[in-house]
Amino acid sequence: MRKNHDGTPIDPQDVFFAEPPPEIGEVSSASTTLAPRTRKSMIVLQSIQGTAVGIGLAIFGALFGMIAAGGDRNPNWKIWIAFGALLGFAGGAYLGAKFLVPHFCSYVGTDGLAFFARYGTIVRRKLVPFVATGDLRIKITRMHLAGKHIGDVLELQFVGKGGGTLLKLRGPTAGAEKNPGAHVHFLRAAQLAWQAHQAKRVAA
Repeated sequence: MRKNHDGTPIDPQDVFFAEPPPEIGEVSSASTTLAPRTRKSMIVLQSIQGTAVGIGLAIFGALFGMIAAGGDRNPNWKIWIAFGALLGFAGGAYLGAKFLVPHFCSYVGTDGLAFFARYGTIVRRKLVPFVATGDLRIKITRMHLAGKHIGDVLELQFVGKGGGTLLKLRGPTAGAEKNPGAHVHFLRAAQLAWQAHQAKRVAA
């Protein structure tokens, strides 16, 4: 396994923060957003998210400062408000940038899929063993802007044999050509792997 889901070679500097589980068999492709190619865009996204959350918590921090100061009867009430707002903004900016902007890595194997999302130090996993999968539901939504078709959104839902959803994920095609880590590449590779598995099962 030395290629991304779109067929391009994996950069040696790409960081896969989770290992492929054995349930998915031999890995045919993989990808991660924790990579040099996404560093600039992630910094911008983290800055925006951190600022937004920071402003929100700064407001609460200012209100808390006012309450802690006992209102404007305290001669230092402005200092309390400023301190509360500053503390709220700093905490919100850190939380927003660190935990609300996730990184993803994914694997497509001969016997299943694995999709990981990392929020700070928290890693969540979605596992799709084909042996436990009963159905694949596909939805394609066409996107238009000012009457012009600008791309599609591919959505796959892998349903377990018991009826529960193992994985449901959407991926827009717009801008995906230059981003090997885009969800749509994982979804297309996952669809092909599932179809190959089904064909092999029918032929057996």
